Amino acid sequence: MYRNFLRNLTAMSLLLTMALSASFAEGMDFFDGTWEEAVAEAQKQDKFIFVDCYTVWCGPCKKMAKQVFPRDEVGAFMNKNYINVKVDMEKGEGPELKGKWQVSAYPTMIFFNSAGEEVHRFKGARPVADFLTEARKGVMDVNQLAEFDKKYEAGERNPAFLYKYASMLKMAGSNRAEMILDVYMDTQSGDDRFSRDNMDLILDFADDLKSKSFGILTDNKDKFVEAYSAEKINGLIQQAAFGSLQKAIDTKDRDLMGHIKTAVLSADSDKGEEKNYQLDVAYYKGVEDWKNYSKTAVKYLKKYDSNNASYLNNLAWDFYQHVDSKSMLKKAEVWARQSTEIDDQYYNNDTYANILFKNGKDADAIRVAEKAITIAKYEKRDFSATQELLDKILTK
Repeated sequence: MYRNFLRNLTAMSLLLTMALSASFAEGMDFFDGTWEEAVAEAQKQDKFIFVDCYTVWCGPCKKMAKQVFPRDEVGAFMNKNYINVKVDMEKGEGPELKGKWQVSAYPTMIFFNSAGEEVHRFKGARPVADFLTEARKGVMDVNQLAEFDKKYEAGERNPAFLYKYASMLKMAGSNRAEMILDVYMDTQSGDDRFSRDNMDLILDFADDLKSKSFGILTDNKDKFVEAYSAEKINGLIQQAAFGSLQKAIDTKDRDLMGHIKTAVLSADSDKGEEKNYQLDVAYYKGVEDWKNYSKTAVKYLKKYDSNNASYLNNLAWDFYQHVDSKSMLKKAEVWARQSTEIDDQYYNNDTYANILFKNGKDADAIRVAEKAITIAKYEKRDFSATQELLDKILTK
């Protein structure tokens, strides 16, 4: 499992880890304190509370911790709306809370209001989109939203009403949210258009590169920088850009990729070009265009050094699987070796051994495969795939 985990990270998740540095928070922030302290903090910040009820032996719990909670889009929503808490149901105050909350399966995700009263829960691991759907239920008053729908259809256009209605629809993930925002912004003019409340609303909506709100943000960037900070605004622009990468991959939309790269350059004059190389690498991998992927990866690493062991390893493994050019495989061999020099682990030694074998260097492949197996045995990890490689070489 671990052998493949670092090697099979999505292009997008690795890219986000590398490129979106400290300009904005990544993943969920978890509160360090007791349940009583968490409630007090929620009341202080006027937020809801999310609790991950887990155990250390629970497989789905580990999946959520590795694949969902660290995601940027999850952190953006959860950190804004919730005080996030993890409680081991078998340690500390966990057993007491387990009984109080009647937790019978793991993970159980419970959502509370700021008074500590439960408003929603679900059981089991969920992918990112489904998790966010459930999280929205925790902060949404469905009946209130239905009333707002009726009032709007009846002709209500009061600006205060439209402001709140747009916010509620955005929170609910409705595709009508942007349309209501447009209606609201049409009621604003002059200095009122860029009041702090309006700018807060625009920033909430500016997560889609082709949305009007993103256009308002970029067309009036100086105003937003003055009101917030260059770091925050540039970070949000990059977040929207990188958040559109998967859509560009799914639709094979090179035009959208152009918009993404333009946004990244506008938000980061120092490293924008490097990040755009990374974007192209991720895009070509996503659409499985291995010819352009390999060419772009080579150009990128020729121009920019990387000290990210996982990234170098993943590039090398992709070349091993999808590239047959001897000159390209020699470059992959160098990246695989560099990955082990940066962080000497089982997964990258396994990759290195496979590439050495594909490059016809049997003796070196045996040496590195044996090293990988030694590391795996020490860490009590599965090394069956590496053993298969070693057996294949020894029986040639």
